[in-house]
This record gives sequence, structure tokens and C-alpha cells, in this order.
Amino acid sequence: MSTRPSVCMFVMNSVLPDPRVMREARTLVQSGWSVTIVGLHDERRAESVRDGIRIIFDCGEITQMLLTNIAMQRAGVSVRAQVYHSHDLNTLIAGYLASRFKNALLVYDFHEAYTEQFPHDASTACWRGFYTLLERLLIRKADRLITVCASLSRWAQERYAA
Repeated sequence: MSTRPSVCMFVMNSVLPDPRVMREARTLVQSGWSVTIVGLHDERRAESVRDGIRIIFDCGEITQMLLTNIAMQRAGVSVRAQVYHSHDLNTLIAGYLASRFKNALLVYDFHEAYTEQFPHDASTACWRGFYTLLERLLIRKADRLITVCASLSRWAQERYAA
């Protein structure tokens, strides 16, 4: 008896207002995949199913990025997916940890040049440096990279030799 392939996506928002993530998830469901999305806390519910997509809303506050990633990783590991899909750099720790814990594939989905959104000033230099180092360390751990456009793909290749 064969089972459907499964993917667990991580996103640092409450999922439903994210049309790109929902389009990707619907496409996977239509292609026969089992899809779970782990997102940020939604006060209305702890879990939901929409269009065949299981959504888990139990992962804390956005201001606590590292703790949120650990909570997301724990929720993701419970899904037992074959693929862990991190949407943007701010969920890459969760995807990396879950994929390694479960010996599964890791997809890193570049929605934008995340490290470039920080202003080039002293007040954000620490965050910019942290995220640049994080991306430099983890991008090569991803089994697949997805970008929104060719120019972003070239940027990632030039910057990280990815």
C-alpha cells in the first residue's frame, strides 16, 4: 500500500493571508501530496483544514524568532513529512532542524532578498549580520532552492555560491 508524499511548510505569519504559500500548497494537494503548514498563532483556532491543507497555528510570537523556530520545528516533526519547506529565511532554522531530525529533504523558498530588507545603519547591523551568517550557513544545507524570479536566483548564486 502506497501513501501520498508529504510536505510540511513553515511560514512566519498566520498562513491564510499569504496567497503565495496557499497557491503552492493547493498545487501540491492537487498533485497528490499531503500538505501541512505550520504558521504563527491564530487566536481563533489551534488547527484548521482548508482546501485539503492542514494548518497548525501554535508557534508563538514573531518577536521571538529563535524560540518560534524551535516551536515550529517541534510541530513540524510531529507531521512526519518527507519534505520540509521553509518559506523565507526567518523559518529556515525550523526547516533545517526538522529535516535533519527526520532525515527528510529541505526546500528553501526565497520570497525576497531577506537580508537586504534591513537598513544599512548601525541600529540594524547586528540583525543584518546575524541573518546573513544564518543564510550563508544554511543555504547549502537545502536540497532545493526556489526563488520568485531569475534575478533573485542569480543574486543568491553570486552571494552564496548556492
